[in-house]
Amino acid sequence: MPVSKQNEQVVSTAEPSSIDTGSLNTEENLFRNINCSDTQTKSNEPIDISGDGGILKKILIAAPVDSRGPPPPGSKVKAHYTGTLVSDGSKFDSSIDRGEPFEFTIGQGQVIKGWEKGFATMRVGEKAKLTIRSDYGYGDAGSPPKIPSKADLNFDVELIDYVEKGEDDNYTVNNTKKEKWDMSDEEKKVEAKKLKEEGTEHFKNGKYSEAAEKYKEAAEYINDDEDAEDSPILDDAKELYINCLNNAAMCSLKIRNYAATVSACSNVLKVDQTNLKALYRRGVANMKQETSFRQRKIFFMHVVLTKKIKLYKKLAVNLRMLSPPQNRKRKTCFPTCLTR
Repeated sequence: MPVSKQNEQVVSTAEPSSIDTGSLNTEENLFRNINCSDTQTKSNEPIDISGDGGILKKILIAAPVDSRGPPPPGSKVKAHYTGTLVSDGSKFDSSIDRGEPFEFTIGQGQVIKGWEKGFATMRVGEKAKLTIRSDYGYGDAGSPPKIPSKADLNFDVELIDYVEKGEDDNYTVNNTKKEKWDMSDEEKKVEAKKLKEEGTEHFKNGKYSEAAEKYKEAAEYINDDEDAEDSPILDDAKELYINCLNNAAMCSLKIRNYAATVSACSNVLKVDQTNLKALYRRGVANMKQETSFRQRKIFFMHVVLTKKIKLYKKLAVNLRMLSPPQNRKRKTCFPTCLTR
């Protein structure tokens, strides 16, 4: 059972009584002593982190002298732990047994208070024992069935690494990129903008194939469902999505990848049925593939529905010039409403 309070009912307890700022037991002085004093580390005596005996820390293995820490509020922490009951020593949870470190963010209320304050005194590589009184743990309610009411807890903990807030919100604490499905909508937008910029750099350098891939990948961060109609795109991300796909279509057209052009344009038209760039580029690609008659019919249906005759007329003339010479005189391909 992880320490995270998600899906757990944790009793809210009052903060410990205020501490005399002139005492050596203030948190600021404690952090300084814990992390900077060799004497404190070597003495191996429990340190009263909370100032009221509610959280005691005993350093088992000191962090290297040049290690980072302690992690400030908002940091994403990666740690190992083993939890036992003070009463009988029985183990109730262990990330080591699961073979996977536990991650949480300091200051977000994701874990018990004893952890919030305890890990905020540690440095990377440090191993310590935290003895946490029940009011800094799971309180009167406990966490059945393994943690009874008002249980005091011991945790053998190790701070493996952490990432400070703002360093890179799209990376986890082990410096690997977050999976797309783990990102928030805002994080996906940020990543999409980065990829779009990379695509633009490729485009400027004439690397159209690489640019098309970057633009397509950027769009997939906004919506990776092939049927955008069934998976609505947020309004504040729609313009970015359309621009990325239109750019991908333009690049694909340059390298004569007409199937990719049609695909990108079709996805644009699912969210913006009258998008001129998408209609034009899809028309060009279909002409090149000589599969144009049905697409022309769809194109002119948009004319009738939207009544944007002048704009579409210009596009139609361009499309007709791109069609095979033998087909340019076919009146069925180009309605008379656009040639008058």
